[in-house]
This record gives sequence, structure tokens and C-alpha cells, in this order.
Amino acid sequence: MKALLHNNFQITPFESGFKYSVSGPDGSTDVMNYLFEEGFIVNHMVSDMSRFTNENHIGQMNYIMIDCTVRGRMVVEHDQGHLSLSPGSVVVYRPVTVQSSMTVHTKEYESITIGIDLGGYHTPGNSCAEEDGTVQRFVDRYGDTRLWPLEMPNRSMSDVMAIRKLLDRPETRQQVHVLVNDILGDLTGSVSERPKEMVLAGSAENEDRLYGEIASSLDRPCNIQEACRSLGMDRYNICSSFSKVYGDTPYAFHKHQRLLDASGDLVLGDETIGKIAEECGFHKEDKFAKEFQKLFGCTPRRFRDGYRELFGRYDDLDHA
Repeated sequence: MKALLHNNFQITPFESGFKYSVSGPDGSTDVMNYLFEEGFIVNHMVSDMSRFTNENHIGQMNYIMIDCTVRGRMVVEHDQGHLSLSPGSVVVYRPVTVQSSMTVHTKEYESITIGIDLGGYHTPGNSCAEEDGTVQRFVDRYGDTRLWPLEMPNRSMSDVMAIRKLLDRPETRQQVHVLVNDILGDLTGSVSERPKEMVLAGSAENEDRLYGEIASSLDRPCNIQEACRSLGMDRYNICSSFSKVYGDTPYAFHKHQRLLDASGDLVLGDETIGKIAEECGFHKEDKFAKEFQKLFGCTPRRFRDGYRELFGRYDDLDHA
């Protein structure tokens, strides 16, 4: 499978795919494009450029793309309008020949984009996607030419956070495949559209500055009042406008991002729950467990065990 992308990026091949890079006086953008024989690609993009223009000629690639924002905020201008992408924003679309201008409003922007090959995707365990029905259900829902801004389920964002850490580990490619399939299943379920937060394309300088303070303290509690004072902002006014840009109050947003980071580590299962709690700023494991259950509906231990069972189920199929 080849990813036939032609744009203004410099292209460098590596063992698992291609690296796309573009740089200028105001920063750089790097996209690591990972190719999977099971019929999908994963792009990991990191950009600190304030603005760049990119033209993708997708040609005959029969793909549906799932674009997930992990860090920062970017405004995308394209022929159908504007989108403001912030952490948790997800856009599903069919790629065509598109020219778009992208403006990064924070110090850095990071995203994970999954591309599903509609003619070649296979579900884990070597099951044909056509027989399984996974791709057909996905096409039935998202197969037209419109952009679908969605409210991504927390569980799917946990999958994304885990994929982000697995991409550079060749021995975990099967786990990436399982997580991609998990995301497909979630997105064909009861997922609501989220257009309101996605169309705020204007400047939000103060809100983006406060986001920077929040993003720099995901390993500890953040004193929002002190952060506002240090930035010279009125806390009441900025909290209200922050919600319009980032979809939640500063305090709730900060806690949500810490718990999502922790959930990605729980999916991987490499560290103890106590260590994961500490790394995201919860010094008491019981407090972490309580907040985690509020967001995900189960304890961290049960959440981790569920993914161990999921990986084990597909591993058994591959060895059957």
C-alpha cells in the first residue's frame, strides 16, 4: 500500500513510512506517516508554524480520514469554510483534492490522523473487513463528501493517546491495529456531532495564552486563578470565553486532559496505576480513581484490565 500524497512538504522515507517536513522563518511542521499492511495509515503531526498552506492531491486513494487533535489549537480554512480544532476535536472526512490554509494559534499543535483504506482494510485477527461489516457501517455513516465534526467518546480518545505512544515501537504494530479498529467501532455507534465548538475560527489570543499555561501543567494541579493573575486576565470573563473556544471551563478542561493522558498510559499497561496517577498530578491513588471513574464510568484497574482482555482476544485469533 502506498500513500500517494503530493504537497509542498519535503518527503523522507523511513522504515515504517514517510516523513513530511516543511519549515519557514516562523517555525516548522513535521508529519510522520506510518503505513500498515492491514489497510490503514496513521499520521502524527507536530507543528509550531503560525501559518502554512498545504495542498493534498489524494488522487485515487479511497480513504476515510479520522483527524484527532491532541494538543494546541489550529484553525483550518478550506473550500467549505473554517474549523477551529482544539484537544478532543475530531473531524471525519473523505479526502479529495483540497487546498487548505492552517493557522496555529498556540505555541504548538499536535494531531493524530487515521486513514482507513476502504478497499483494503482488514480487521484484527486477519478477518476480512467486508465480511465483518466494520468498514461498510463506517462508510454508511461518513461516506459522503461533507466534513463531520464529532464529539469523540472518551474511550476513543484514550485509544488515540495510546496510539501516539505506540507508533515508534515496531513490536506494538498489532496493538495499534486493535486500537484503530476499536475507534472505528466507537464511531459507528452513538456519536453526536459537535459543530458549535468547531466553527469558532476567529482569534482568541487570551484564551490561547491561558491554554498554554494549562498545557504546561498537565503533570500537576493548576491554579487557574493564579494563572489568570499572572497573565493579567479577569478570571470570570476568561473562564466564560475559554469555554466557547475550548469546550469546557479552564479547571474542567485541565482535569480532563490529565485524565485522558493517564487513560492512554492505562491502555498501554506498562506502569502501575499509582505511578500513572502520580505522573498526571494525583498524589493519592484513591483520589485519582474517584475522578477517573467519574469520567470513564469504571475504575482505572477495570479500565486497564478491559484493554488487556481486548489485546489478548485478538492475539488469540492471530495464533488460532
